[in-house]
Amino acid sequence: MNKYLRISLVGFLLLGTATSNAWGAVLYTVTDLGTLGGTASGAWGVNNSGQVVGWAATSGGVWHAFRTAANQPINTATDDLGALDSSSSQAWGINDSGQVVGFSYTSGGPAHGFRTAPNQRINPGTDDLGTLGGTRSYANAINASGQVVGESDVAPQTTHSHAFRTAANQPINPATDDLGTLGGTMSYAYGINDSGQVVGRSNLPGDMSEHAFLWSNGQMTDLGTLGGRRSEAFAINNGGQVVGGAYTIGADPRFQHAFRTAPNQPINPATDDLGTLGGWESLAYGINDRGQVVGYAYTDASGGHAVYNAFLYSGSGPMLDLNNLIDPASGWTLTGATGINDSGQIVGYGTHSGQEHTFLMTPIPEPSTFALLASAASLLAYAWRRRKR
Repeated sequence: MNKYLRISLVGFLLLGTATSNAWGAVLYTVTDLGTLGGTASGAWGVNNSGQVVGWAATSGGVWHAFRTAANQPINTATDDLGALDSSSSQAWGINDSGQVVGFSYTSGGPAHGFRTAPNQRINPGTDDLGTLGGTRSYANAINASGQVVGESDVAPQTTHSHAFRTAANQPINPATDDLGTLGGTMSYAYGINDSGQVVGRSNLPGDMSEHAFLWSNGQMTDLGTLGGRRSEAFAINNGGQVVGGAYTIGADPRFQHAFRTAPNQPINPATDDLGTLGGWESLAYGINDRGQVVGYAYTDASGGHAVYNAFLYSGSGPMLDLNNLIDPASGWTLTGATGINDSGQIVGYGTHSGQEHTFLMTPIPEPSTFALLASAASLLAYAWRRRKR
């Protein structure tokens, strides 16, 4: 066989392999992130480098917060973040610098929110965020500048919590960081963007209902609902789009639907309902700057129990069941998606080989696949030029 023909054949084989991965039915690879030595794990955040945070069981049966290396499974030797004392911890958010937030039980007993230094373990001497005056706090999200949001008890011997937002890389300051409420006694902050806008939920006057809120420029705004009585917001991107869950007016108003708002706008029932995967309920947990949304949705009610799967909403058309976008031979059932970065990588939780584990999904073609395509194309062009000579 002519050597240039052999080169062309290799190039076509490479290109064929790459394109079958890139444009076939399988659109994502799935990485089992494993545990910290125990049997279960769950993830709640991923940054633009592909670092994932969450919590995992240790070999001693304790839950600890973890942070992975970029695009890698949990390494028990390096990724256990420890705790504020000798007990358990959980991680809920990460920024692109590798700072992690979550909560950990303290030596006094109650849980406190924490924020780590970039790519460091929890340091009990520096990372305890304190409270708004009560005994407990929880940190749920962090932005690029190190501002943290969450909720905290406002006074001792009370379970009334208020949403808070800290200054950059500072502990909670009760004098400045309490975001207040929409008129009720309690509020909770779940998401923050790089402009410092905050989203969450708050009780309304009388505490008979709660609505999603957007806090911006010192003011908390009621985002409304999809027509029902309740709503909650879990994330906001840098464009001001908010996602969460809201109750609808329909055949069964007890259940909520995932929503995504227009930038810096309240919930619009006519345009913002993302629907379901065929069942009665859905909830959106994460959004990236491209407006892609992830969460979970019920598919139906069969066998006397509810069935729900992880979903992706890409901005138009119906939401997609993530289980239909992976290799069916992978052994995964993806039940919930909790975060998505600007590259489209998705984290969440599901069952694999009978165990509850966290996963990292990466779109195909990956950067290496693009490189393979480019190399194959270059090889074909080179071979063609040599044959023409």
